[in-house]
Amino acid sequence: MVGSAAASSLVVGSLLALFLAGYGLVISTIASSNRVSLSVSLFVLLALYAPTQMPTAMQHSWIGELLLRLDPFTAGLRYLGRLVINGHGPGQDAGWLIGPLVAAVVAAAVALTVAGRLSLQGGDRA
Repeated sequence: MVGSAAASSLVVGSLLALFLAGYGLVISTIASSNRVSLSVSLFVLLALYAPTQMPTAMQHSWIGELLLRLDPFTAGLRYLGRLVINGHGPGQDAGWLIGPLVAAVVAAAVALTVAGRLSLQGGDRA
């Protein structure tokens, strides 16, 4: 049980870290200043947190569950909770990993695309 929980935590944590790294690179590349980058990043992370504040009845509806599955953080935590606390098998609730997996792949792909188009030019030296 401990090995399965540790391995699954490593997988989910790696997916979320890849998502956050790619997202941070994209925002930092596009933003004109650190202030804009920080503001946009915090706003989006707050927006990702919003579905967890829905009433319980709404969370159990189809739209509520869809929003929870799309949020990579909530989906990863739900998967780990069902694995560790409820004692489910690693493949039993693997559908919860679709959100973190898609978010990680999309964020990394967009970051690589944006970084490929970025041209670094030095300023004039006086």
